[in-house]
Order: sequence, then structure tokens, then C-alpha cells
Amino acid sequence: MGPPTEAVIIYESAIPADALERALPNVVLMLAYRPDGTTGYGAGLIVSHDGLVITNLHVVSGATSLAAMLYDKNRVSYTPMDGGLTRYLFENERALVRARLVRGDPTNDLALVKVDADTSKIQLLELSNRPVRPGEPVLALGHPQETVWSFTAGVVSAIHHGAIQHDAAVNRGNSGGPLLSARGEVIGINTSRVLGDADGLAFARPIDLVQDLIQQVARGPRTLDLSAPDKAVLSCMRAEELASPDIAHCFDWEARWVLLQNSIDEQVRMGVLTPEEAAAARRRLDELGGKEGWIEDRRRYLVGFVRGERARNNPERPPPANDGLHLEAGVSGATGDEKVADTWDPRLLERNGLKLDVSNPRAIQEVLRMGIRVEEVKYVRDDLAWVLVNGRNTDGTPYRFSECWVKKGDRWLQHSPPSPEEVKLLPPELAPPIDDYDSWKQVMVQGLIRPTSGAASTLRCREGTRC
Repeated sequence: MGPPTEAVIIYESAIPADALERALPNVVLMLAYRPDGTTGYGAGLIVSHDGLVITNLHVVSGATSLAAMLYDKNRVSYTPMDGGLTRYLFENERALVRARLVRGDPTNDLALVKVDADTSKIQLLELSNRPVRPGEPVLALGHPQETVWSFTAGVVSAIHHGAIQHDAAVNRGNSGGPLLSARGEVIGINTSRVLGDADGLAFARPIDLVQDLIQQVARGPRTLDLSAPDKAVLSCMRAEELASPDIAHCFDWEARWVLLQNSIDEQVRMGVLTPEEAAAARRRLDELGGKEGWIEDRRRYLVGFVRGERARNNPERPPPANDGLHLEAGVSGATGDEKVADTWDPRLLERNGLKLDVSNPRAIQEVLRMGIRVEEVKYVRDDLAWVLVNGRNTDGTPYRFSECWVKKGDRWLQHSPPSPEEVKLLPPELAPPIDDYDSWKQVMVQGLIRPTSGAASTLRCREGTRC
């Protein structure tokens, strides 16, 4: 019996020279100039004829400016022992072009960058639409250890949730580069490797996550499924986990405006506010543009919070290039100076089992990544339902809480916080909510009365997504 021919066929087709020749012009060298004077580098993949490039967010994050270089087969490249990337950049400095961050996805470590270069004549690589299977041969393209526009080969080891595991060598400089199939199709973007003794373990984000990010830029955010309470809960929590601007469409802002108006009157009746303070709060709302302006302000802050940034102008704007995504504890705002964590009663979190730093949006996302499920939906009216949510903290311990959802037209929207009347309708067998109307109203109204002068942002709100 002769040698197995299938293995020969696989490895002959694993590294087709013509496919590699077509692929290399699609790969760019990304440079990130840091505040400390150092320069980070990585790879990127051209995905449009108008200069859009996909890469890893960690490649471009924290940079004061970005630059890129397109492929030119006529340039001489060098290994580290002959001068490496430093020499290559010195000799080809004129080929550098400016680049800017368009949008980032901190959860999946992906970023879209726009390069100031003509990419109209590049034959773009096909983004694969077929399932990837373990055992498939793959190529990892990039600039590993300063060896620009080079590749390594391997096979797919396993398919995980949101990740392709493979054994092609991935080193510094591969991040953001494409993972290709033997057909020359892009199946993923190389993101990381396991450090230490675990050789042959590398991971790529599958191309469908990349396509989703591209479509968000081209067509706006993806559509939420708000057709039923349980679907709305899962869809909106997924949007929060991904730091998507879709999160702003999950709430009944009109109802929240009514709650705010009622809370001002209520606090005057209770003697918590003087008539003069109530008038000051209403003047501030007028300055914001009344109901529509206040709602836009709340949406803007919410999107900014889940992205780990200070709220600014447009909810659809790209997130900042930052690594840690730690919201400053005392970020000030034009309509309030309270801190996120201060608007929560920690006893409510503890009562429901949540172990969470609510002032840190990344911490919230890490908890969501532990998984959530809808345990039960209780319709207390045709247009109002309480949804019991079950999840796990990062240490594996469980938590449970309920959310109030109302039907508006053909959509289910969250009431957060629920009104006192809605809380009375909560079935006793369900876990209590972690939203608290009393805490919310005090923070919101006090923020209107005592704004921080000269700041450009907005009110702090509870857990960011519950403001």
C-alpha cells in the first residue's frame, strides 16, 4: 500500500503560491504612535475600495496618531538581525499614510480603520460565508516579529464560541492580520496566542464578527429583536455586552420622562425640594431642549457609558481607542456631578447576588459574558410583563433579578426604573428588581439642580444602562 494520497493533496493545496500572491496586497502594516514615544505595530486587512481596514482594537488603542503602509513587492525587507522593522520604516518612510479609527468593538477586540490611500485597484479577498471545520489548513498573514508581509501555515484545531483555534504560528505583528483558508478566503482575523508553554495555540475572531462590524458602519447598528419580552431581554443584554449603540433603543424614554416630571412634583410635596429648586430643575430641562433634548441627552450618555467613554455628541460615533475601558470614578457632567456607583443602593445588588463594580462598564460586560438566561416571563397585563433573569458572576456564583417590560406598538421596551405602581404588580415568586425608583429620582433631580459648570457630558446613571 502506498502513502495516503489525501494528506499529500491537503498539504499541496494548503499554501498555493498564487493565492498568497493575491492575498499580500490586501494586508497593511499598521503603526500606532503612543504618548510615551513608542510605536506599536500590527497588521490589518483591506475590506473596501474606499480604504476601510479591519484590525485588532489593541493594535490601535491608546495611540495619539495612526499610520499605515500598503504592500509593495519591490521593497526590500529585513529580518530583526539585519535591522528589522526600524530599518524598513526608515527607508520607506515616504510610503506611510495617515489612518484614523472609524469604529471599535472592545468586546471582540476588533477595529475598523480608514487609511488615507487609494485602495480602489486592489483585488479584495473574499470573506468566507461557509462554516470552518477542524482540520482545515490555514494561513496566518501579517508581520510577525518584524518580518513584514510574511505568513505561517497550520490547521484549524477547534471552533469555539466567537473564536477559531489554530496552530499556525502567531507572534507580535500578526495581530489584526487575516487568517486564510486554503482557497484564499478570509475566515478570521488573528487576535491572540496563548503565552507560556502552550505552543501552537492561536486564536482568530471568525469573519462573521468582522462582517457585522463592517455592516454597522455601512448600514447603522443591527436590528434588535424587541418582538417579545424574553427576546428583548436577551437582545438588549447582548447589545450591552458588545457595547453596541443599539442599547439606546431598549428603553421606554417617554415613560422615563414622565417619571422624572412626577418625581420633581413628588419631592416638592414631600419637602425634599423647595419650589425654587424645582423651578431650577425645570429650567435646566428647558435648556436641554425639553423632553426631546433630555431624551437625546440620556441616549447619548448611555451609549457613551457602555463604550467606556464620556458621552459626547453622536450615539453612533466611534468609541475611543482605549485599552482599559475604565470609566473615571468622578466624571463630571453638565446636568449632574454624581458618580455612577453612588446612584445604586449596594444592598439591592447584594440581595440579588450581584457582585459588580457598576461604575466600570467593562466589569458589567465581563459579567454578561458569563452567560444569562431568561427563567420566566410573567404577564401581569397584556402590555406589561415581568421577566426573571438568571446569570453568573465572574466567580461563578449565581444572581437573579427581574426586569419590567412594557409593550409599545409592536415593540417591548424596558421600564427602568419601574414605577412604584409597576413594582406592586411584581409576582411574589419572582426575584426583586435591582432598579430603585427612589434612588433614581434623587440622583436625576439633584443632578439637574446642581450641574457641574463647564463640563460637556451628562448625568451619571445607575449601571450606565439604567439611567
